[in-house]
Amino acid sequence: MPWLAVAAHFSPQTAVEKGLLPFVIGDAIKLAIAAGIFPFAWWLVGRRAGDR
Repeated sequence: MPWLAVAAHFSPQTAVEKGLLPFVIGDAIKLAIAAGIFPFAWWLVGRRAGDR
């Protein structure tokens, strides 16, 4: 945010509005998907490690 504010001559509030807020929803969705897949991935890795 500080770099964006200086480079684009934005106020700190405008830098947050333009450089952070547009990405929050997408990042939250990706986080929820990863949190849902993570337990299955660990189960799969544990299962494959047990096959050796």
